[in-house]
Amino acid sequence: MKESQSRKDMGMAAAAREASEWFVTIQSNQDLPPERLQDWLRWLEASPDNKQAFEQIARIWHGTNASVVAQPADEGEEDYDDSMSVSEWKARKQRPVVSTHRRHYFAAAAAVLLSVLALLTLWARFFPGSYSEGTFATRTGEHRELQLADGSHITLGGASRLTVNFSSTARDIRLDAGEAFFSVAKDPTRTFNVHAMQGVISAVGTAFNVQAIENRVTVTVTEGTVRVVGNDAGSAATEGMVTASAHSKNVTRGQELTYRAVPLLAPIAEEELKQVDPAASVRWREGWLMYHNEPLRYVLADVGRYTDLKIEVSSDAAAMQFSGAIYKDRIAEWIVALPEVAAVAVERQGDHLTIRSRTTASTLQQ
Repeated sequence: MKESQSRKDMGMAAAAREASEWFVTIQSNQDLPPERLQDWLRWLEASPDNKQAFEQIARIWHGTNASVVAQPADEGEEDYDDSMSVSEWKARKQRPVVSTHRRHYFAAAAAVLLSVLALLTLWARFFPGSYSEGTFATRTGEHRELQLADGSHITLGGASRLTVNFSSTARDIRLDAGEAFFSVAKDPTRTFNVHAMQGVISAVGTAFNVQAIENRVTVTVTEGTVRVVGNDAGSAATEGMVTASAHSKNVTRGQELTYRAVPLLAPIAEEELKQVDPAASVRWREGWLMYHNEPLRYVLADVGRYTDLKIEVSSDAAAMQFSGAIYKDRIAEWIVALPEVAAVAVERQGDHLTIRSRTTASTLQQ
């Protein structure tokens, strides 16, 4: 344990030293060459410790730079040396005199201020505002990237809405609707909890996707492990005390768990957990919506987040299963071609589409 802690301390010390060197490089070079800027960005991405160390130095600098440009104390009064009349000496004392030392000082201060402005410009470009609270929403077809104050990152899918609420003891997110991918920064002291309908998805540091469509939540893990906790254990999850129970289940990389928006008072069924291709499950971030044996009801509800078309599926077609890939900018074309791969008919009135089973559609036409 001590050896492990020692290695960790050495790593943090090395990150702090390198962060200091990079800070000085950036702060002292207003026109940093593009290749050096790329080197800096690669260094930042190489380790969470690097980014944390650089942010810490920047916070200290931003909090103390005002004192750097404070004016020095007034120099002592020049004594009268009888080389001129008293009236001339007094007149000279009335004129502002800037010593060579002060001119150098103010020139240095101006350079410092310019460097600070340059650094802040870089900071705003590569470290956009991070959040520890707030509600965020996307429009139809829109994706949004969110950087959280703890270093975690969220990609918010189309027509989605979530709320961030961090405290000193927990990191809480509520996904009201839509889809989000979470890349969670490790923090053993604060569990990262995503509340979706009647469930809580909890992690310390991992990556996973949560989709909340109609009355169903789907959790897909691409890295590490999360615990999905039912309604009865939700309060414990919020406090960071997630325990194993019949109302909770671990989900690991390459697994997907689905639950419904009903009180999770019954044990989570084994069939609700399945193996998936984690890379395919999150391709929506690239614009591809992927489905494998999914009921049309959920497929159409999902694609509806990426089109202004009003899509309705009749009860006779809702349970039909669909497998395939749909590009988010080709949804209208996909719907037109849907009868070629499924036993359905598409009825259109303006921007309103109704999907029915082929049998029902034929009956209605007679």
